[in-house]
Amino acid sequence: MQKKLFLSIKIFFTLILTVYLIRAQGISRIYDTVAAGDIGSFLCACALIPLFILLKVIKWHAMARNSGTKEPFISSLRSVLIGLGFGLFTPGRAGEIIRIRYYPDVDKVMLGGLVVIDRIIDLITILLVSIYFFASRKLLVLTISIFIICIMSIFLMKYVLNLLCKLPSEPGAKRIHIFFRKIGAGSKVLTAENMSFYCGLSFIIWGVLIVQFWFIINSFYMTSFEVALATLPIIQLGNLIPITIAGLGVRENLSVLVMHLYNIPDTVAAMSAFCLFAIDIALTGIIGLILFGSDFGRRT
Repeated sequence: MQKKLFLSIKIFFTLILTVYLIRAQGISRIYDTVAAGDIGSFLCACALIPLFILLKVIKWHAMARNSGTKEPFISSLRSVLIGLGFGLFTPGRAGEIIRIRYYPDVDKVMLGGLVVIDRIIDLITILLVSIYFFASRKLLVLTISIFIICIMSIFLMKYVLNLLCKLPSEPGAKRIHIFFRKIGAGSKVLTAENMSFYCGLSFIIWGVLIVQFWFIINSFYMTSFEVALATLPIIQLGNLIPITIAGLGVRENLSVLVMHLYNIPDTVAAMSAFCLFAIDIALTGIIGLILFGSDFGRRT
């Protein structure tokens, strides 16, 4: 009952925000913006999709391997694609937890904890990259605060997992203790060397996303790379607001507000944010759902 209510609320806000966006921009203006777009720049953004997916899979495969799995790279590819598919319909892309089903040789609870850690690393990376926006707006205190929070989060994550590892694991221990201890077992993956690798890959992934975003913006309206660098992290943070399906409406309306500071036309801002989501998340997520459907079909 609660799930149905929550879904109904999300559908309601998705429709409200989408209708508001379309009415504010006007269908004719949206059509003219798309029709006048430079297909070459857009195709350049699309050409980077395989690199975006490859980097995400490399990072997740490294985490899975370091946790003890022997599954091949193809399993990680399928798990990431299918995770993106299920993440389309869940708050904060929580549906990506389905990745764990493709690793039968590793404890599922521990691996599920690593999925969460992977998302936390992505969030920390977004916050660090967003510092450029706040610094450019001369918000020095906020910029320093974000940096300190990010660094502390990395150390806190490791500390909490180490504490969870120390919970009792004997047969007489409470189930909740055993559950959290299994999650804490993921701390062995978070060595300084591994964390440097994971965070480094996250920054590279964000570099690819920003370049894609710049190409997409320029397919509608010529602007500098600084605009994509400063605005995309802030826009992506809007995806943390779980009030619509796949962030539709929230992301696009937020992009209008943020990119207005850089004199980007509202329609261009909204279409650029939507197109990046469409090619990197929606398209690959749909491919993942098709793969999941084929897996399910073979098993039945």
